Amino acid sequence: MSSSESAEARVGGIVLAAGMSTRMGSPKPLLPLGDEPMLVRVLDAMEASRSVCSIVVVTGHAADRVRAVVDGRGIVVVHNPDYENGEMLSSIKAGLTRISPGVDAVLLALCDQPMVRSETIALLVKTWQATRPRILSPKYDGKRGHPIVLSADGFAEILSLSPDATLKAYTSRYSAETVELEVDDPAVTRDVDTPADYAAEQERRNACIKRTPA
Repeated sequence: MSSSESAEARVGGIVLAAGMSTRMGSPKPLLPLGDEPMLVRVLDAMEASRSVCSIVVVTGHAADRVRAVVDGRGIVVVHNPDYENGEMLSSIKAGLTRISPGVDAVLLALCDQPMVRSETIALLVKTWQATRPRILSPKYDGKRGHPIVLSADGFAEILSLSPDATLKAYTSRYSAETVELEVDDPAVTRDVDTPADYAAEQERRNACIKRTPA
């Protein structure tokens, strides 16, 4: 593949922010980490990567409040009406239906991974553009994480999955066409699901700030 072909590849972004946050007890996208909600930190990292051509945020629980923190950013917001019973796949499908036409792939991110670095996102997109696997997954210390990159070649198949399926039904089918990219970013393997997770992530952020020179 020539460098010009790689440069032409367009990667959109989907951020899943529709979950019930049952274990957390309050909407995870809106939880503050420092002076910004977790969802905003995810969006900031995507935009700072300068590698994602368009972004879709999928809402569900607390949709109006989540939309309020996104408004004004030029980001598409789509509501998943099946967020209570449809699991993550229904949100992925909702995002795919609104992603910009003509994208070659999507970077699929989670709203509860607020410390994934913009450099990691840029590396994932650059690697996908250079190699174009069906699925690209980050890996840290032997463990797979998110965000993942999904080639547009599989969009129709994902959209056709039965409502009771999971994305794993698709990704496991194409394990031979999956590339795992080792990244120097432990945040790709951390989900903020519980109050204990949230407290730990706050501590990590505070420790990172203290280590950063003024």
